[in-house]
Amino acid sequence: MTGSAANQAQFPDINSQAQAANMAALKAQTQKQRDKFEFEANKAGKRIRRLTGQAISDYAMIEANDRVMVCLSGGKDSYTMLD
Repeated sequence: MTGSAANQAQFPDINSQAQAANMAALKAQTQKQRDKFEFEANKAGKRIRRLTGQAISDYAMIEANDRVMVCLSGGKDSYTMLD
């Protein structure tokens, strides 16, 4: 047996603990990346809503008792405006 194989045979728990620690670190990093992506996506959505509302107000696009028609084509631009 080589030195590495001998160590694995003698200390199997060390390898499984190291693998578990690596998996936990990977999951934490992945969760951190997901959290950051979600935060950035929410930030962009808030900005779009704020600027849209500001433009509607500044240019008096919608007033009291106005009817608003919403049309969707299903493209990514329409989704952004809907969301």
